[in-house]
Amino acid sequence: MNEGIAILILAAGPSSRMGQPKQQLLVDGKSLLLNTVEIALASGAEKILVVLGSQGEVHHQLLKEIDVE
Repeated sequence: MNEGIAILILAAGPSSRMGQPKQQLLVDGKSLLLNTVEIALASGAEKILVVLGSQGEVHHQLLKEIDVE
């Protein structure tokens, strides 16, 4: 584990120009948000922080079983 290193994932935007939440777009069968979090976890960082905003409760459900704040 990389002690003292934290990763901040900013996933709060409404994706208004796209017309649908980017966080939920599928990449290799998983949401973009879940893929991003899994990559961050694989880095060995001590802490992963995810900032949710627009549709935060929906996105929170995608991450409820994962060890992120």
